[in-house]
Amino acid sequence: MNKLCEMKIGIDIDEVLADLMNPLINFHNDNYNTKLHRDHFKTYNLWDIWGGTEEEANQKLQDFFHSRYFMEVKPIENSQKNISILSRKYDLVIITSRPDYIKEKTVSWLNQNFSNNFAKYYFTCEWPKNGMTRKEQICSERGINLIIEDSLEKSLACSKKGINVLLFDCPWNKYNFLPENITRVKNWNEILERIK
Repeated sequence: MNKLCEMKIGIDIDEVLADLMNPLINFHNDNYNTKLHRDHFKTYNLWDIWGGTEEEANQKLQDFFHSRYFMEVKPIENSQKNISILSRKYDLVIITSRPDYIKEKTVSWLNQNFSNNFAKYYFTCEWPKNGMTRKEQICSERGINLIIEDSLEKSLACSKKGINVLLFDCPWNKYNFLPENITRVKNWNEILERIK
């Protein structure tokens, strides 16, 4: 099917399409006797929140990805409806920092919850921080005009390459001085209106 517009949109998964943080918090609270909630997460450096070393945090993350909690991840409110609308007009591609070892589970979850609305899937394996390919490189190389993201660091990197960003508002991406081409958004209905 020919798209009405040549614009390509890159879309992150976690906290953009998938509510990963709530199951992750439940996993940590249940297994490590903590009482964390979403507002505690001011950074994606999980060891800063959980305590311990980066390696210990990465092991906890791997344990989470292989747990029943990861299977409980749900789509972000209104993401399914609005992705379906956008996919009729634009080329949508997934650009995620998730590691390769959960690629199969991730693609299965996307197909189950978002049908076949994405043209391509790119895994940068930057989470935990061990990847070689970065999101801004993929956007530049693949002609992606806009990315929907929740990471401040990745949004700023894309912005520097001239890529427009819709930054999904989260506790870990607060920043007072965003560049012109980064727009903070609160929900998927606002994203749809801004893209239109």
